[in-house]
This record gives sequence, C-alpha cells and structure tokens, in this order.
Amino acid sequence: AGPMVNIIIAIGLIAATGAADLANAIEISDPTIGLLQRLAATNLFLALFNLVPAFPMDGGRVLRAGLAMWIGQEKATRIAAAIGQIFAFLLGFIGLFSNPMLVFIAIFVYMAAASEAQMTSMAEAARDLKATAAMETKIAAIDRAATVKEAVDLLLATAQDIFPMVDQAGRLHGLLGRPEIVSALQTSAAEAPIAPF
Repeated sequence: AGPMVNIIIAIGLIAATGAADLANAIEISDPTIGLLQRLAATNLFLALFNLVPAFPMDGGRVLRAGLAMWIGQEKATRIAAAIGQIFAFLLGFIGLFSNPMLVFIAIFVYMAAASEAQMTSMAEAARDLKATAAMETKIAAIDRAATVKEAVDLLLATAQDIFPMVDQAGRLHGLLGRPEIVSALQTSAAEAPIAPF
C-alpha cells in the first residue's frame, strides 16, 4: 500500500503538470524544473526505493511474506532481516563516499531490521504459552513485625518492587515499596522494625 500511494501521487502530479519526462526532475537545485515535477519524481523514487527487498521496507515485507509461505514466519523474518542488514551496509558504504544522508538511512534500516527480527523471534517463542507461564504467581509478603534487614533480604531475593505488608493473621496493612525499604536502610538500624516506614 505504501509504494502504491507514492505511485498514485506521482501519476496525479504528472497528469496535473502534463510532464511525462521526469528524468531530470530529481535535480532539486535546477530552477528550470517545476516543483510538481520534482514531487512526482520524488514519489516515483520513494516507491522504487520502498520496493527494494530489504527488510523492514515494503519490498522486504513482501519478500518475507513470500518466504513465510514456504519456510514459516520466524525463519522468513530472519532471512529478510539479514538481507535488509546487508543492504544497510551497502547503503552506508555508498553514503560514505556520496551522500551522508544515506548513512543515516542505513543505520535506521539496520536497526529496524534487527529489532523486527528480535520481536518476531520472541513472538514465535511465546506463541503457545499461556499468560500464567509469563506472570509472577508467587507474591512475597513482608510481615508487619519484620526488621529492616529482613525487608532488605526479601527485596534482594525477589524481583518484586512492591510488597504487601501483612500481620500474623494474614491481614493486609498496606504496601511497602522499594524506595521505602531503601530509605529505611539508610536512616535506621538493621534491626529496627520496618512497619513505621
């Protein structure tokens, strides 16, 4: 759809200007070429550039879709991303000797291809997993009578940032977060009760 929009815009501009010769229209500095002609040429160039089979551009996505029919989404994405990264290296190399803007485009293409490949790999790995397999099901609680040292030990032993504070009967008395535990460690003795914080 992206390249098609560029082609439709270019055809509309060509029809509006009546100029079919766009060979020199990409020369932006040439004052004899009209703005609409330059816009038409630029849209045609963008359509062709986007159709290069280098992921994540549209051509790379078409390549991935074609490959995915035969070898699966994950492997197709890896191949398309690798082709996209090779294209990015070539584009960056050309940009070093001609147009520095190509170097920035190459960096974008390389990073986007790597990111897309990583996201697809993660999505494929998690495809058949249930939410319970990815969530924390054991929630550690801090006893209201616990000391600062015990709270710090619990903080270091888990990945939690917030702990429910409960009494001996298991009733909730509030929440204790990482900042409060760190503050208690800085301002109180290790054996002081954590409850006031």
